[in-house]
Amino acid sequence: MKTLFDVLSPLSPCDEPGGWLNQFGTDELRECWEETWRSDWLLWLLRKVGAPDAKMRLVAVLCAAEVAYLMDDERSLYALDVAHACAIGEADGAELGDARAAARAAALDVSRVAALDVSRVAARDVAWDATRSAEWDAASDTLSSAAWAAALDVSRVAALGATSDESWGAVRTRQSDIIREVFTFDEVEPLLKARLS
Repeated sequence: MKTLFDVLSPLSPCDEPGGWLNQFGTDELRECWEETWRSDWLLWLLRKVGAPDAKMRLVAVLCAAEVAYLMDDERSLYALDVAHACAIGEADGAELGDARAAARAAALDVSRVAALDVSRVAARDVAWDATRSAEWDAASDTLSSAAWAAALDVSRVAALGATSDESWGAVRTRQSDIIREVFTFDEVEPLLKARLS
């Protein structure tokens, strides 16, 4: 049986996602998408199949919102609000640039104070990651990189407070649920099938 790994290997999956893809036949796209709890694998796959930037930004914002309770600087919360507005078409690049600068300043201010809780620093970094845009990075996949970075930052923040593997797994499961809420299988299927042909 030909597996998803066989047909998606040109996308260069590393060992772990490669093993995940190797579990599914090419006729098991839905199962592959719906069964994993690894948000990082889902984000990798979305980046590789060319998921829309605005929806990737929405994933970044929603993942960052998971740790908004750790953000005690209004600039970080403002950045999340503007990034969300941008993701749904209600803010422009200039507003996003201003919010990104504010979130970055908040992250830098906190990093200068060594006595602060490291999880709060990471939470501010999440807000900054969620506001990345093509204007600040020449790479063509900047927006999807923002989603990737924000999700990984949320994982890092949660891991700082996690006391068990179950907590870590719960964080990744919640992120995977967020990704699947934003990108339904019906939206992902054509992207995957285009790569399979």
